[in-house]
Amino acid sequence: FELANIVRNKNSRITDIRLGGNLAIAPQDIEVVDFYCNLNKFAPEFKTALLRIESNDRRLTEISFTEVRNHCYNGTSYRYEKRYDDLAVKVLCTALAQNSTVTRVIFTGNKCTDEGAKYLAQLLRVNITVSHLDVAYNEIGDEGLGEILAAMKQNKAVKVFVFDGNPTKDAKLHKAVHACIRNNILAKEEGPYVTVHNLSLIHI
Repeated sequence: FELANIVRNKNSRITDIRLGGNLAIAPQDIEVVDFYCNLNKFAPEFKTALLRIESNDRRLTEISFTEVRNHCYNGTSYRYEKRYDDLAVKVLCTALAQNSTVTRVIFTGNKCTDEGAKYLAQLLRVNITVSHLDVAYNEIGDEGLGEILAAMKQNKAVKVFVFDGNPTKDAKLHKAVHACIRNNILAKEEGPYVTVHNLSLIHI
């Protein structure tokens, strides 16, 4: 599809093309164009990283979209830029859905809400490569964590899940996440790690 090609490779300014109702274009082609347009809504380095993910670049095994604004006075905590939102999570998960090289995803200190958590849950149902997922210090509540938990019950790949700093309150959800991670032990020496809000790092 030539239009998708242009937005992907030659244009970084187009952020919206309305193709709905055009019977000459297949729905899946419209989704591809929307995906590339959405990439153009973020910083160039974000688009570059996602195109590498989409192309299954074997050199890319870890991605991080965490930006620290400054250290707090005590030197032990950070203030984050919170640059990336639910739309960023959506396109990231779209790119990762068919990826088989990225094992570590770091999305600490952004603006992922319960809506973004639903995209993460969809990803966990199809991706079997990501083993380390860090979404600490976002804006995910109990609803979003519940979505992720439901997906984790089907996903056996995730061994590290970092979630502290999110506004969740349901302790039962936290315990259930721990149980899922515990059940995902592989035949390796190291066990799974999980951190959730108000709980410390646990090595099971």
